[in-house]
Amino acid sequence: MEFKAYTEGRLNCYLGVMRPAPLAAGAAPEGSGGNPEGTRNRLREYVNWAAVLSEGKSLWVMVRETPESAKEFRTLAPVRVAWKYDVVANDTEGVGVDKGFVPVEAPYSALHSDQGSASLLFRVPDLRLLLQLTEDALGDVGSHVTVLALQQEDEALVDKLKGNHAPQLTGLLQGEDLLVNVVVGKEQGYYDTFLLKSQESMEEALFRLTS
Repeated sequence: MEFKAYTEGRLNCYLGVMRPAPLAAGAAPEGSGGNPEGTRNRLREYVNWAAVLSEGKSLWVMVRETPESAKEFRTLAPVRVAWKYDVVANDTEGVGVDKGFVPVEAPYSALHSDQGSASLLFRVPDLRLLLQLTEDALGDVGSHVTVLALQQEDEALVDKLKGNHAPQLTGLLQGEDLLVNVVVGKEQGYYDTFLLKSQESMEEALFRLTS
């Protein structure tokens, strides 16, 4: 995966996009779920990258709300929020378009259909716990995980993400705090993306990890 480095106000940003490999003869066609083993392996690799980059920090994650994710992480007291971090990467809408926090579109799940759709926000001791979820729990056409790795245990983060206005990263990330957004495309035409943002320069650490 090759990364593009750029700045966004005070933030150093690194966006990697991996184009999907063309389907081989006899491979599953679009809409059939692609190659589950391949997407699982790539998700594991990207989550491991995020775990290394965020080592020693307080880890908050956002995943889509489904009955499975709510049940799997119920002991971590997940909070429902109306936002998700969106990086568009597909043949239809564009490749590597960073849209930031956007409202969760319906339907995410029927778990709380009377309350609308949501993401689940919660703290984890280890990002690799996310790998306990099945592919379907993390997304339909792409597995999607957002990580906020903070230097300090900032409980105010929950209030900032529960607001009625789209959260701004400049108000969430300080110093060596990180945002990592991972998407693994699961259907033909949907790409993998790995986005890293921080006030600190992360280029050398990211290069060592991914080269």
